[in-house]
Amino acid sequence: GADRPPLSCSFGEFGQTAATFVSDTLVTCASPSINTVGSISFSLVVGTLASLVVTDTFVIYAPSSITLTSAVPAGGSYNLLATLTLRGVFANYGAVGCRFGSFVSTSASLDATAATLSCLKPRFPDSERDRTGGYEIAVSANGQCFTPTGSYFTTYNAKVDLALLGGAPTSTSVALSITGSGFVYPGLSGGKCRFSTSNEIVDTALTPL
Repeated sequence: GADRPPLSCSFGEFGQTAATFVSDTLVTCASPSINTVGSISFSLVVGTLASLVVTDTFVIYAPSSITLTSAVPAGGSYNLLATLTLRGVFANYGAVGCRFGSFVSTSASLDATAATLSCLKPRFPDSERDRTGGYEIAVSANGQCFTPTGSYFTTYNAKVDLALLGGAPTSTSVALSITGSGFVYPGLSGGKCRFSTSNEIVDTALTPL
């Protein structure tokens, strides 16, 4: 209102930006575009009377400092949730996150070493059913700015028609050929065939022909 003093955010030597009262507990402002890597002082300036230090460790970082070395699993069904374990060099500046193409993770967490990032891939909508394939993985240290990693999460929409063999003798392993459509070729790392009974589950490696 009219009784409120002018409000701005100060980023040390890099200047000030306008701030907006959202409520009595929330103020928003935009950071300036800064090309220098390092920590700067960040203050809330209230009129000409007070400068309230918010943090002296607002960090400007180089996107190239965030790197991905592996992502497991490499893919999954487009319409199911999947927890990915990403390994590399990451950072947490308030809200870590992942993005798959244009779809943002619904939750993410970074371990204490900043080397393992866990992200929940969301369920993709049915409009993505026919767009199976690679979605580039991007990661964020602040929930707003995403850095492309050059790695992809592969989705599939597979349909199984027939297993060409229906049985095998005891204590014998046989090669099963399974026909269908929509399989990812030449296959995803970690693909499995699962054989289960009421009291046992056995997984074997899925090998494309």
